[in-house]
Amino acid sequence: MSYAQSDFWNQAFAKWKDAGTDLDWGTQWTNVHLPFLKSANVKTVLDLGCGSGNDVLRLVQQGFTVIGMDFSDEAVRQGREKAKKLGLNAQFVIADMAKPLSFQSASFDGNTA
Repeated sequence: MSYAQSDFWNQAFAKWKDAGTDLDWGTQWTNVHLPFLKSANVKTVLDLGCGSGNDVLRLVQQGFTVIGMDFSDEAVRQGREKAKKLGLNAQFVIADMAKPLSFQSASFDGNTA
C-alpha cells in the first residue's frame, strides 16, 4: 500500500472516532470464527487488518492470545487505547500486508481478517 492509502485510513478512523462512532462494525465476524477457532484448539491468533481492534479484544476476552495488525497507525492507536481501558493484554502492530511480515514461521495457530 502507498502512503496515500495509509493516510486515507488514518483520516477515516480519526473522523469516525471524532464523530463518536467506531469504524469497526462490531464483532459479528468474531462470532462466526469463534466455533472454528475453539474446535481447532487454536491458542494464538493473528488478526490481519484489525482496524481499531474490536475483534482482537473479543478474542482476548475469550482466552486467545491475539496480535492485531493494521496499516493504519491511527487504527492501531485506537486499538491500543481500547485494550488499555478494558485492562486487556492485546498486542497491536502497524504493518503493510503487501510486504513480508516480521513474524517467525508458525507463530500463530490461526488467523482472522
